[in-house]
Amino acid sequence: MLAVRAGLTFTLALAAAAPVFADAADDLLVAAKGGTASEVSAAIAAGADPAARDEDGKTPFDYMEDNEALRGTDVYRRLNEDRFK
Repeated sequence: MLAVRAGLTFTLALAAAAPVFADAADDLLVAAKGGTASEVSAAIAAGADPAARDEDGKTPFDYMEDNEALRGTDVYRRLNEDRFK
């Protein structure tokens, strides 16, 4: 988990320098699985589509449901709403 977080933090730091980066969708999924609300928000701000589905048909919200740190946050509610768009 530490390696994943370090990679996500590095990628999100790069996102601050560029308006959109290629792996925004992947970073959103990683953040939804085990990141913080600010990491999820940063991935969305970097261009990730919160309603996108992965190859298994799952949305970031599907992964976020198991992340206790995100329950009840604004991004939790946003991703819940966006999965129906």
